Amino acid sequence: MFINKYFGKLPVNRRLIRTRRAAAASIDYFLVLAIIVPLAAFAAYAVPHIIQLVYEMCITMVGMPFM
Repeated sequence: MFINKYFGKLPVNRRLIRTRRAAAASIDYFLVLAIIVPLAAFAAYAVPHIIQLVYEMCITMVGMPFM
């Protein structure tokens, strides 16, 4: 039996609990496929360019007094 604060004792439906867990796993897979993978692909594309820009700014800041 499962004690609920609103309805008192309720029988536990184990199949319903398993279904909710499976649904949570599906949401996790969707999160990985729809958000994390495209974000990683964008990062792989953008990071080299960002590193190059940071390098150029550092060189400019260091070299500015000698110009």
